[in-house]
Amino acid sequence: MKHLATLLFFLSIFTLSYAQNNQVSGHLTDPQGEPLPGATVHIIGSTAGAVTENDGSFTLLNLPAGQHKLVFVYLGLNPDTLPIKIAAGQKLQLPPVALKEKTQSVGEVVISGTMKQGGESKAINLTKNSPRLVSIISAENISKYPDHNGAEALKRVAGAAVQYDKGEGAYISLRGTPLDWTATFVNGDRLPVADEENFTRTFEFEVLPADLVDYIEVTRAATPDIDGDNVGGAINFQTKKEVDHRTFEISAAVGASLLTEKPTGNFHFLWADQSKNKKFSYSISASYYARYYGAQAYMLAYGSNYNQSINRFELKDYDGTRQTAGANAFFQYKFSEKFSLSAKLTAGTMLDDKWQRKQMYVYSSGDGSTINLQNIHGKLNRLLGGGTLEAEYKPNGRLKFSAHLSGFTNRFWYGDVPYSGSDPRNGYYTAEFALRHPGYYKDIDLITNNGNPYVAKLLNIDNPTGHGDSYKNIQPKFSYPIAADSFEFRRLFTQLNNTKETNPLVAQLDGTYTITSNVKLSAGGKFYWKMGERNISYHEW
Repeated sequence: MKHLATLLFFLSIFTLSYAQNNQVSGHLTDPQGEPLPGATVHIIGSTAGAVTENDGSFTLLNLPAGQHKLVFVYLGLNPDTLPIKIAAGQKLQLPPVALKEKTQSVGEVVISGTMKQGGESKAINLTKNSPRLVSIISAENISKYPDHNGAEALKRVAGAAVQYDKGEGAYISLRGTPLDWTATFVNGDRLPVADEENFTRTFEFEVLPADLVDYIEVTRAATPDIDGDNVGGAINFQTKKEVDHRTFEISAAVGASLLTEKPTGNFHFLWADQSKNKKFSYSISASYYARYYGAQAYMLAYGSNYNQSINRFELKDYDGTRQTAGANAFFQYKFSEKFSLSAKLTAGTMLDDKWQRKQMYVYSSGDGSTINLQNIHGKLNRLLGGGTLEAEYKPNGRLKFSAHLSGFTNRFWYGDVPYSGSDPRNGYYTAEFALRHPGYYKDIDLITNNGNPYVAKLLNIDNPTGHGDSYKNIQPKFSYPIAADSFEFRRLFTQLNNTKETNPLVAQLDGTYTITSNVKLSAGGKFYWKMGERNISYHEW
C-alpha cells in the first residue's frame, strides 16, 4: 500500500502538469544585447514566476488561458512590463526582451550606466537568486585590485584563508578546514593536482591567472550537483564566455620590485565576436605576467625534545624570476533554439627560476660543529591544461538535457639544472661547502640535564642562567675570524621530481524536468577516469 500511495502521488503531479500545459518562454538581455542571468520574471496578480538562467532564458508553466502582464526586474536596470495573451494548450515563445538603463537627467547632464559581461551587478543577482549558499566574485571586482592568480582573487571572500608563497597567493582553505578539504573546479570540472611537495588533494593556484576568469563561485555547503569530496567547500572558476557583439580588450601594467630593484609587468587581451546569424560565437583571451622577486629570511632548528637548545641557525637569501602565462578559448554553435554545442579550452603555465644562498651555523650534528654554505638553483615548472565539450538539448520548456565530456592534466617538474638538455641528473641543484670545527662557537654553554653535561646554544629566554642571545637578535660568535679559503667542498646533489595527475576522461549526463515554476526535478551521473604518477630521485657527488 505504501508503494502504491507513492506511485499515485507522483502520477497525480505529472497528470496535473500535463493538464495545465500552457507555457511562456523567452530571453532577457541588457541594453547591449548580452544575457541577464539571475533576473526575476513574474505575472502581476499571481504567484507564478521564474529566475532567468545563465543564458538569460526563462519559462513560466501552467499559466491559465487569457491575458496577463509579465514584469521583468533586474538590479541596476529599469523594470519592464509586457502584456501577453495565451490560449489553452499554447506554448508561447516571446521575442528577446531588452531592459533599459536607469538614467537621470540634471540640466544638460545625463548620467547612465552600462552592464557588461563579468559585471558586479550580475554577480550580485546570481548570488541573491542562487538556491545554494554561495559567494560570487565578478571579473569587474577582480579588476579593481592587483590580483594575479585565483588564490589572490579569493582573499576578500568571507571564510577564505590564503597561504602565500614568495609573496603570492598559493593555497586556499574555506571555513577553517584543512587545505585539501577544498575542491577546485574550472567550468564545473574538478581539477587534478600536482604539487612539488604536497601529497594531498591541495590545489596550487599560482598556475591559474585571474585575468582569465569571468566569475568565481564559492560554495560553502555540499550539494548533490557538486563532486562529493568538498567537505570545506568548492571553488568554481567560470572562464570567459560568448558575447552578443564584437569585443576587444587589452591591458598592460609595469612595476618594480624594491628588494631586487628590477621590473615587473603583465599583459592581457580578450577578443570575442558573433556571426551575423547569431548561431556561432567565440571568445579568446590570454594573459602573461613576469616579475622578479627577492626574500631574506632566517630559520631556527631545535634539538631534541628534552631540551631547548638550537641545533641549527640558517640565514637565507632568495632571488629569482617568475613567469606565468594562461589562455582561454570558448566556441559555441547554436543549431536551433533547442540544441547547442560548445567547447571550452583552458591552459596555464608557470616557471619559477629560483636562486637561493644559505649560511647554516650548525652547533651540533654528526659532524660536530660546522658552518655550511649552500648555493641552490632550481627551475620549478607547473603546467595545467584541458578542455570541455558540452551539448545542450531542450526538447520543450519543461525538459533540458546536457552531456559533458572533459579532460584535464596537471604537471609539476624540475627543469634543466645544472646540465643542458634533458640530462637525467637535472633537478633541484645544491652545491655545499663546509668549515668543520670552527674553533667551537663562543656562544655555546655547558648545561647539565639529569646529571649529564652537554654543550648547547640557548636563547636567553631558554637558558636557566639567563645568558644567551635575544630571539630578536641572534648572532653566531666565533673564537677567531672566519676566512673564505677555510671552507672545503663537501658535496653536490640534485633532487629530481616529476609529478603528474591526469583526468583523461570525465563524462557527465544531466537532466532537468520542470514541474511548476517553483518545482524542478534534476538527476544526473558522472564518470571519472583518473591517472597519477610521481617520480622522485636523488643524485649526489
